[in-house]
Amino acid sequence: MPREFEIIRKYFRPLADIPTSETDVLVNQGDDCAVVEHTGKLAFSIDTQVENVHFLRSMSAADIAYRGLACALSDLAAMGAKPAFFTLALSLTGQEDESWLADYTRGLTELATQFKVPLLGGDTTRASTIIQTFQVHGTVSRLLTRASARPGDLIVISHTPGLGMAGLDAYRHNGPTELQACYLRPYPQIPLGVFISEFATAAIDISDGLLADLGHILDQSNVGAELQLDALQLDQRFCQWVEPSRQLEWALTGGDDYQLCFTCPPEHRSRLSQAPVPLQVIGEITTHKQLRCRLHGKAVQFDHTGYQHF
Repeated sequence: MPREFEIIRKYFRPLADIPTSETDVLVNQGDDCAVVEHTGKLAFSIDTQVENVHFLRSMSAADIAYRGLACALSDLAAMGAKPAFFTLALSLTGQEDESWLADYTRGLTELATQFKVPLLGGDTTRASTIIQTFQVHGTVSRLLTRASARPGDLIVISHTPGLGMAGLDAYRHNGPTELQACYLRPYPQIPLGVFISEFATAAIDISDGLLADLGHILDQSNVGAELQLDALQLDQRFCQWVEPSRQLEWALTGGDDYQLCFTCPPEHRSRLSQAPVPLQVIGEITTHKQLRCRLHGKAVQFDHTGYQHF
């Protein structure tokens, strides 16, 4: 394995040259700090991913890197932010060779280039397992948080839930490649976040599970919700792979979807058809402080709402 500074120079320094239109970079990689000049609101978030907790060592290095940055960028999407730059703290075991490093930066470069988000700095260390921590920064025009949902608002999600968990299961059991990609290569919904920031009242990305993440909006907005599960549409790939008896649970509590869940006033329903991705209305914000689910007119409950570390 190459020495630390050779790794940085050869594999990570080129990512600093990815152009960004969201801020002016005054000092890039190579100094003790990066320096940017920016006027306005700057959103930032940090996300740590640990081998065999957030990703599997058997995954390609490109998928590990791509997935790591995508999950971090998804937080910016939930705030309606446009990506500006990111930093990376990467812990390696020392067993990774140059082929692995080249593959890792290939996956990182692919997504960073797509969203015009350069790598402005970071750190590399040795550890007993691979750990990657991404801090992402983005610019915000209108604040979009979890705390402003109001009774009567529609509850909307992008695409269909459950593909992340189904994709992981497909990866573990050599299932369809297209389904595996839903887990290995999630797409951060940046364009959608910018679009809904004009009219949404609250938003969150679906990382731990739809019920769990919607619950965060309800807690911080001090409201409740009623979901009409009859209206929930599921992807055909998901339905073909997952047993019917498990489909609803996986869709609502599986997590790793990195779609957006947001609320908006009903008078903006017509705007939903103009979104850059398919959307579906699955319920309504209520005054009671509970999350209620109804299926075929009857109340249904789930033993858990999503993933928790502890």
